[in-house]
Amino acid sequence: MADGNKRLLNVRNSEGVLVARSMIKLTKQRDEGDYERKTERPTMLVERPYGPSLSDVVVRAFAGTLFRKADEMGGVSVTLGKDFSADMMRVITEEAEKHGYRPREGTFQVHIPQSANAYEYSDSLGGEIRYFDTYHSYTGITFEKAPTRG
Repeated sequence: MADGNKRLLNVRNSEGVLVARSMIKLTKQRDEGDYERKTERPTMLVERPYGPSLSDVVVRAFAGTLFRKADEMGGVSVTLGKDFSADMMRVITEEAEKHGYRPREGTFQVHIPQSANAYEYSDSLGGEIRYFDTYHSYTGITFEKAPTRG
């Protein structure tokens, strides 16, 4: 990876064969129209996973790993685009709730940090990105850690 804010999330089966892969961008987001950055928060911007067979079992393993990583990072939000299927979203939402995350659908602004590349591609952000160190409008679902009762 050329940029330090990008990670691959790989899911392997019991034989060690790669069954799903997704690109994760560690960044920040804010609510649409929040130009003072009062709602700015860290997020993991998740690209739709690819693999030979994205069964519920594979998607559940993917989502479980994703939310465990978010917890390890202090409960950062997890943001997904509209390119996830309804079946995938059902499984991901179930896993999110197990980890204490709640979905919020809407339009957000996602920060795309400076890249070592001249451009990059993002399915979630609609294709080629050539403008860096700026916010991009983004319609999707963000999962945020539910407040704990104390």
